[in-house]
Amino acid sequence: MRRVTLVLLLAAVALIAPAHARAPIHEILAKGGEWALNVDGHAGVLRVTDGQTSPGQGGGWAVTLDVTWDERPGTLEGRSFGDEQVQAVTLNLTGPDGAKVSARGYIARESADFMAGFSTYKTGSRDVNGAWYATRMAAPPGAAEGRVSPGPPTGPDTAVPPGPAPGDSADGAAAASSPEADAAGQQAAVRLCRMRGTVTGRLELVAGVAAFALESGERIATVRPQSDGSFALEPLPDGRYRLTPIPAGPFELVVAPQLRRIECVGSQDHTVEFQVLGTVEAR
Repeated sequence: MRRVTLVLLLAAVALIAPAHARAPIHEILAKGGEWALNVDGHAGVLRVTDGQTSPGQGGGWAVTLDVTWDERPGTLEGRSFGDEQVQAVTLNLTGPDGAKVSARGYIARESADFMAGFSTYKTGSRDVNGAWYATRMAAPPGAAEGRVSPGPPTGPDTAVPPGPAPGDSADGAAAASSPEADAAGQQAAVRLCRMRGTVTGRLELVAGVAAFALESGERIATVRPQSDGSFALEPLPDGRYRLTPIPAGPFELVVAPQLRRIECVGSQDHTVEFQVLGTVEAR
């Protein structure tokens, strides 16, 4: 009950907080974004896969997006008004049990990384009302502090500037090659560090972990644990990395340890473990 009350209060704040400059809705919800979505206790990853943007009537913008919720397809419609002070969203999804879900709400006024509202589950002959919230896990390429700079044009008509052919240097001259150099290159190509891990704790606490963020100066990847708490990252080159759990909602995780620092050298295998001890409501 406390969580539902928190969600409803945050949704109300979106309407009454003081005005300030905000990122346009089509930048916040741009293609490539990932959100940790929780609808009435059903947690998963919401990904924006494609969509269209058009000017809204009377100002603002309208977006119609294709999304997936844990690979189940759905749609997201967004509408902003005037100077972006109100940004409304409507989600039409399929739940893990196959039920149709409609969710309406707002992007938070003080943060482009949080949105929340009311949900409706279509269960047979009746509708079940509830609440939902989503926190941004990964912003689209070019995002910075809730704003996304326009990316390069894409599509079949996009021209790709020619680059040097394989084996050529940047100035067009052929690069020297030898059996020894080829062997060294092949050896370097396979010297990748592998990282896997587990998250443990009571089932309801483990469900509070939406994903893990891998950083090396900046976030370079996110990975979502499986239903048994296990996860694995793509092979990594040499370097120092930090792995941090991401909560699945507007609360803080009490985790031991709070983060893991890993140094990858060569083709090492690293196994890490996180134990979720509890959660604390965000202040």
